[in-house]
Amino acid sequence: MKKYIRAAFSQLFYSPVLAVVLCIELAVMITCSSLCYGALELYRIRQQMYEQNGMSDWYYIRSDDNEALISRLEAENGRSSLSFEYVEGTNSDTQIVIYSRSALEAIDILVSRGETIDTAREYGAVPCLITSGLTSDYKLGQTYELKTDFEQRTIGSFYICGVIKDDVLFSPTYGFDYDTTHIIAYDPENKINKRMEQHFDVWDASELSDFEKDNSEYIQSDALQPFDYYYSARNTLERERIMPYVLLMIVFTSLSLTGLIAYGIASSVQLRRQTALFLMSGAKRRQLVLISFLRILMIVSLPALLSFVGRAYMHTTDIGETTLLSLRGQMMATAVCFGVMFLSSLISVIGIGRGSISERLGEM
Repeated sequence: MKKYIRAAFSQLFYSPVLAVVLCIELAVMITCSSLCYGALELYRIRQQMYEQNGMSDWYYIRSDDNEALISRLEAENGRSSLSFEYVEGTNSDTQIVIYSRSALEAIDILVSRGETIDTAREYGAVPCLITSGLTSDYKLGQTYELKTDFEQRTIGSFYICGVIKDDVLFSPTYGFDYDTTHIIAYDPENKINKRMEQHFDVWDASELSDFEKDNSEYIQSDALQPFDYYYSARNTLERERIMPYVLLMIVFTSLSLTGLIAYGIASSVQLRRQTALFLMSGAKRRQLVLISFLRILMIVSLPALLSFVGRAYMHTTDIGETTLLSLRGQMMATAVCFGVMFLSSLISVIGIGRGSISERLGEM
């Protein structure tokens, strides 16, 4: 195997400058592919949650007197509003939002590990769900006393029920968010020490056929604002944030294709000469295929490693905190790069016949 690796490694230096340029182009393309694929996956998850929970019939309650409007709606329709309350978190990055019982029952929260919050169960502490960024600090099935990192003020005692799938959750402010440091809690006994709180109320108008007609005055005055407005606005905002990276991926994909062609042309003479020499020395085609496989693996491996660095850096930026950076998209882009290059090389190896080797060597 060592001789095949040496042979593959020697072929990288036929066009070293082009190889470096190609490596950079592929690294940027793979990194941007991770972000773009993640954005598409995030949109799919949002759409799935939107449809499954019937959120096209939801309204935010923005009245000057929320309590009076909520009391009226509950009395007329025999159901409770969905209540959400933000409280001070452990630090500036971690948010804690309290869901009412009606909110937990209305929203289908998916968990990847553990279990959802059971509103009928006695936990002894505040039951909560966490996102993936907090799993290193909090373990499933354990109870923790959470405090603010600045004043060390006790927020409350929390029991970790489960981990939210894909870190996508309903946000009372924008509709859906991707957040890796978020806690959803259920606090019917008011155990959480609340400060700096924000309160949001949502009305679920599904199964109420005359709701818009009966409440047209409130809807026209924006006392009741359609959830669909915020859902669409959030998706528009996400597209605007992602679009530069989509364009960057398209540009570097084009440059990568150009670089592949240029690298292939520049190194084709030497590759054909070495392939012919291998065949003249008695090498079999499967050995040539193995050498090609190892050479392309070397070419693609470095950009793939660099893309991991780029992806890790994006995780520290604002876009990494709000947008899914998909490892699957990164691996798919790497696989496509490898597949295209290996197929091209395979066709080249298969196309060489032993009868024309002497002619090729003579021409070169």
